[in-house]
Parts: sequence; C-alpha cells; structure tokens
Amino acid sequence: MKLQKSPEWPSSPFQLFEAIITKMRVLLTLLLLAAVVYSQNINNAVETEMFAVPITPNLFNWTYQEFEEQYRFHASLKGKPELPSWLRYVYSSRHHSGFIFGTPPRGTESSITVSIYITG
Repeated sequence: MKLQKSPEWPSSPFQLFEAIITKMRVLLTLLLLAAVVYSQNINNAVETEMFAVPITPNLFNWTYQEFEEQYRFHASLKGKPELPSWLRYVYSSRHHSGFIFGTPPRGTESSITVSIYITG
C-alpha cells in the first residue's frame, strides 16, 4: 500500500510556512477583536441578573461558508486558563454559534475581559 499526501497539505516548506503564518495572523486578529467586543458586553452585565452574549462567525466578519466548522473556540478570562465558575461558554453546531452566559454574583469585579481563542 502506497501512502499519498493529502491534497490540502502544502507541497513545499515555503507553502507550509506561508499557511502557518496566515493562520497565526487570523488567530491574532480574532483574539484582539474578541477581547474588545466581549469586555464591552460583559461590562454591561448586572449583578445577580443572567445575561447571554452570542458569538457568531459574522461577529468576526466571517460568513458561514468561510467558517465551515473548521475552527474551535475556547473562552477564558484574559490571562487565566478558564472562566470564573459563574460564567459559561457553549457552542451549538446546530446554530453555528457560541454563547457566553452567566449570572454575576454580588461582589463581582466591576469589569472583566474574556478572551476567545480560536484554533483550526
């Protein structure tokens, strides 16, 4: 049995490097956009009241056709590995959207920044 390269695999080291740089640029851009958008939305949450923030591909100026479920999202507090216990992130493949939701308890910091990490 002879193994063949996948048609998506770059044929030269230069093409591989170019593909990696392109993905890194997209990831960095999306991380910067996500941090700004969600810090503003979460600042408007009221203690002890539930809120939800939809995360859709068009938030990052993508269309669904460009998105094609090839990326995964992970949400965390900026500079931390996870979200606080009162904040959740879920993704719905049916709706092709994610949601950050929760109910801030009394005494929650006045503002938090949530980063959305996107990997392909």
